[in-house]
Amino acid sequence: MRNSKILVIGGYGFFGRRLVTRLATQAGLHITIAGRSGSLAAALADGLRPTATSELTHAQVDAMDPAFAAQLERLNVSIVVNASGPFQGQDY
Repeated sequence: MRNSKILVIGGYGFFGRRLVTRLATQAGLHITIAGRSGSLAAALADGLRPTATSELTHAQVDAMDPAFAAQLERLNVSIVVNASGPFQGQDY
């Protein structure tokens, strides 16, 4: 998993924040904190940077946007975690 590029959608929400905080302590990862609010994603990345051993970036991404596939391609990530809710009614 070292040197993996991970995108966490909903990365500043309840579940996503816990995951991102934990991943940030693992050396050699490139973590992109993402969601519909670029400013919330940026704030979490900035707050975690002083103690992180992973590289942290942020992006404004909407998993329900028709352009989502193009956004994923542009971000060039190898792992995507969708922690954005609400979860009921979402497809796998």
